[in-house]
Amino acid sequence: MINNFPIQINDIKIEDDLMIEKEIKIGTILKVKLLNGTEFYYGIYLGKIATELDITHNPDTNVLNILKQFNDLIFVPDLKETFTGNNCWWIEYEKDGEGNG
Repeated sequence: MINNFPIQINDIKIEDDLMIEKEIKIGTILKVKLLNGTEFYYGIYLGKIATELDITHNPDTNVLNILKQFNDLIFVPDLKETFTGNNCWWIEYEKDGEGNG
């Protein structure tokens, strides 16, 4: 839908789209594999980062809806880079060397 500007806004609703499947503590050590890679690396879980905003306007109610979408952020020291969770496969690292899903 194309809105004509300016628009009237009576209310703004902001929501977080935090699809939390499992709570992971910041600083947790991970096993990480890049999507196009074959090698595993150690990573450090840095938390969630906002990656996208979806903004809609309801012309009937004049409500502006803002949905913040997040993704996990992981630092891989060997590569000196950070990756979002949707750009790699990752699991928590356990001391016995195996991951848990």
